[in-house]
This record gives sequence, C-alpha cells and structure tokens, in this order.
Amino acid sequence: MIELKLKNISTKDLVEELSGR
Repeated sequence: MIELKLKNISTKDLVEELSGR
C-alpha cells in the first residue's frame, strides 16, 4: 500500500489494484 503512495498513483488506480487482487 505504501509503495503505491510513493509512486504517487491515483486513488482510482489504487482501488483497481486492490480489486484486482
């Protein structure tokens, strides 16, 4: 989760990442 924030990924991408898993 922290890595996604470090990469400055948008919230939408973050949600898709969680949903994908």
